Amino acid sequence: MNPRTIGECLWEATNLLPKREAEVITCAALNINRATLYSHPERLTRYSTARRHQYWVHRRQVGEPISYITGTKEFWSLNFGINRSVLIPRQDTEVLVEVAIDLANPADRILDLGCGSGAIAISIARDTQTAVFACDIDTDCIELTLKNASKHSVVVKTFLSDWFSKINGQYDLIVSNPPYLSPHDTHLSSSDLKWEPQHALLCKNSGLRCLTLIITSATEFLRPGGKLIVEHGYNQQTPVASLFKQSGFVQIETYNDLSGIVRATKGVRRE
Repeated sequence: MNPRTIGECLWEATNLLPKREAEVITCAALNINRATLYSHPERLTRYSTARRHQYWVHRRQVGEPISYITGTKEFWSLNFGINRSVLIPRQDTEVLVEVAIDLANPADRILDLGCGSGAIAISIARDTQTAVFACDIDTDCIELTLKNASKHSVVVKTFLSDWFSKINGQYDLIVSNPPYLSPHDTHLSSSDLKWEPQHALLCKNSGLRCLTLIITSATEFLRPGGKLIVEHGYNQQTPVASLFKQSGFVQIETYNDLSGIVRATKGVRRE
């Protein structure tokens, strides 16, 4: 491969990908910003950099999500490192962070159950004066959460746990974005979902098994008056609300995502 300029790299990517995707991948692969992309098209790239760019363009051509290719994803206006071990943080999930921050009081103990990349826990820790804890069953998720916490200069205490199996003590607030898609969900065959870790997406019992375990077990780990917030599917509002009621929660509320779809439900443990 002959040396390539920034402009030639962009031209190649634009011929194979939508323009915005071509810009994002070219900037990331060449480690430049958008201003440099267009102001210095004549600048030569290194051989290894041009090869990386070519490879990344190919990965996107076959459908791999851009966030896995670049290893980054913005969430709550923060840039998180991610990899194939974790779900790609989505804007819809920001409703959990927004509600948690609104409900949090100084010195509260907050637990992110099933933390993945740590996006939820770290976003809450950045914007509150609380003690934030995060757990996951996967060591790769714990390591990534710690890296992201260090990157954003926050303290998040982490530990391995299969949901509540290793949890000790009680919390003022528990948040969770568990697997809630049915294995038969039609969305799985399209979009980015087929590239993401299936164990973090899929759950038995029409996607309700993990939600059921979390909601029915949570009161033991909440202080009186403590709150549980869970993300769930667009069609799971009714069964999730029923689980909250059956488990003794009060002040049950739902919250919409930016598309106006009910995305999260909150309940309060009785005093």
